[in-house]
Amino acid sequence: MKDRVKQIVSTPWFEHMIIAFILINGAILGMETSPSLVAQYGDLMHLGNHVILGIFILEALLKMIAVAPQVDRYFRDGWNVFDFSVIVFSLIPATGEFAMIARLARLLRVFRLISTIPELRLIVYHAGQIHPEHDACDDVDECHFLYLCHHGLSTLS
Repeated sequence: MKDRVKQIVSTPWFEHMIIAFILINGAILGMETSPSLVAQYGDLMHLGNHVILGIFILEALLKMIAVAPQVDRYFRDGWNVFDFSVIVFSLIPATGEFAMIARLARLLRVFRLISTIPELRLIVYHAGQIHPEHDACDDVDECHFLYLCHHGLSTLS
């Protein structure tokens, strides 16, 4: 079974399917900025978010099965750690004080495109080489700042 799972997760169609779900998730996030669309299709968008999160969880589990019993090999890849972190943050209840974190985690799912497209990974890697003093915390701060700007502008309109 492990060999079959390893074969599946390493095929181009599997990667393309994950990219498609990341893009669909991005479209849903974009539509959620429209109050009229949320009023009309909010339940469907909510369901879509849950289904896509389930798919991302399944993807992570399959990748872990592919390297079992040495699951730590999964976490040696920085992109897998990023993907797994996004999944964990997405599981935080989207209510009360955690609502902002949960929304940010859903936004970070779109950034998973970087982990699935080799060309984008190369760009990110080289951007880090240009400014080595620029670390991952700065990237998270920038993502959070952009999210807050977008959220602030959408509440003003």
